[in-house]
Amino acid sequence: MKREEILEKGRKENAGQDLYEKEIVREGGEVGIYVVLIMALVLFLIEMYVNDRARYELWAMFYSLMAAGYTVRLKASRKKRWQEILPAAAGWGAVLLEAAMYFRNLLGAAAML
Repeated sequence: MKREEILEKGRKENAGQDLYEKEIVREGGEVGIYVVLIMALVLFLIEMYVNDRARYELWAMFYSLMAAGYTVRLKASRKKRWQEILPAAAGWGAVLLEAAMYFRNLLGAAAML
């Protein structure tokens, strides 16, 4: 492919898109993930201190947010490398683990009633 053909193809793919805006949205999403992580950690520690028990639903929500982001990146990637597959798989594994812990606590609390 000639240089001009490659440039023309790139222009067609990016038509109507503001690259600066796309970068701002991407950075905002990354910052949002860190804010959710910090809030989940703070609320988890408060719950542990006040009620002496762990609640896992916040972590399940955080890991589902993280896993979805990594899955979208993996889907958009042309080359599926282990550096992209591993975080997505680990994120979904963490979602399943935290959901299982949540339901275990939920059923344990229901049994006490």
